[in-house]
Amino acid sequence: MERQVVEGAETIQASDKCYACRRGLECLFDFPVVKVTGFKRIQVPTDLVLPRDRGVIFVDPDNKSIKSINWEVPKEVKALFDDDTVVKEQKLSDFMTVDLVNFEGYQWGRQRFGKGGESLYHRAKILPGGGDLIRPVVEPFLSKLEGLVGQEIATADLKPPAVTFDFSSEAGLILSSKPLHFQEDDYQDTQRRVDLHIYSHVDCRSIAKIGELSYEGRVYA
Repeated sequence: MERQVVEGAETIQASDKCYACRRGLECLFDFPVVKVTGFKRIQVPTDLVLPRDRGVIFVDPDNKSIKSINWEVPKEVKALFDDDTVVKEQKLSDFMTVDLVNFEGYQWGRQRFGKGGESLYHRAKILPGGGDLIRPVVEPFLSKLEGLVGQEIATADLKPPAVTFDFSSEAGLILSSKPLHFQEDDYQDTQRRVDLHIYSHVDCRSIAKIGELSYEGRVYA
């Protein structure tokens, strides 16, 4: 049963510090009470792209200026990036571009730093049907969060439940009994947002983002 806010108690919209003790209020669970102002589900892809091989960087075998003990990217994978007929997803930033292609069960990424800069490669395992395993397990919690929009609720009642995912052994995933976690994203004035992720137990990397919750902090008056 969900714990209700004490009847008759007044709450006030909080600033970045508790009005009584001046303790910093920096994340969702710093507040005793929040008003849930919105919730958005994030569609989990059917084929999950798992976190990339930890610490493994592949280099261009044709770039003789790179002297490295890192592995060389397979030539057939490198050729995919250079083939204009292959559709590539490109993510741009101020200093880096990333192209993505799929090959034999892996998603390969090519990072390029600056115009004409060096290229480094990494890969991530594709788990077929992984999203189909996640969606029904997290559905009850996502529906609960949707139903809380517009309500004030004690943050203790927002803590994600323990869930279990039936991943195959080939996925190589080790998840704790509580793999669901809120991650503070950003906020403007009193409007805050947290992202809901599924995390790996071993290295705390996100397996999938499944929701975005916005809220306003409250403290008891």
